[in-house]
Amino acid sequence: MVQVLADADNLAARWMTVTMGIVGGYGCAVTAAGAAGRLAAVCWPARCRLVAAEGWQRADLALAGAYRSDEEPLLLVTSDGDFPYLASRHPGPVAVAGCRSPVRCGRPRW
Repeated sequence: MVQVLADADNLAARWMTVTMGIVGGYGCAVTAAGAAGRLAAVCWPARCRLVAAEGWQRADLALAGAYRSDEEPLLLVTSDGDFPYLASRHPGPVAVAGCRSPVRCGRPRW
């Protein structure tokens, strides 16, 4: 089963909701962390594990604690570069879904 670690503090709620709608349809094991208000603003998959984490890097620490090292695919949903070590050491395939700027994820420029 695909493991999904989502940092709710780094992406616009609208973008995160769309992404979770996609991964939720595949039955992925989703863990999301972030400030309580940011978590409440997103429509999460039914079996998603939500971790309220307030303060600098608290969401990242919660996601790192939820991470499991296995051969299954890992999807990191974040827009910052806080997980390169975890991604580089994961024994299975890894993908990152996010954007360079969290502000632009909520306001696309066409």
